[in-house]
Amino acid sequence: MVTILLTKGCPLADLEALAYFIYEAGRDKYVFLLASVDFSHYLPIEETAARDKITQELIYAGDIQSIKNLDSGNLDSPEAVALLLGYAARFPDPRVELMESIIMPESQDKPHIGYSYNAYVFTIR
Repeated sequence: MVTILLTKGCPLADLEALAYFIYEAGRDKYVFLLASVDFSHYLPIEETAARDKITQELIYAGDIQSIKNLDSGNLDSPEAVALLLGYAARFPDPRVELMESIIMPESQDKPHIGYSYNAYVFTIR
């Protein structure tokens, strides 16, 4: 197991180089990449849902450049998602599937402020 910490604002070229390194190093091995990323939070519930939809469309499209440019209203670590997509793109026919998406109010006192939880699985053959 290797832990990789990505800094906010890590250049896209560095993320692409890291994705390539992981791909090359794991060519004859089983590789499991896991990224923990906070999606929309501390926003009005309607905005949380709208931002999650934008993020989902970019993930499904594999639009690494646009994901990298998202702010913390969409993702707290667009770098981690960009790395996953960059790695997956090195394989023929990678699949991305949203397994679960939940939007919850912050509290009973603040039902108009939301958090979202999204679980994506990237499958490589």
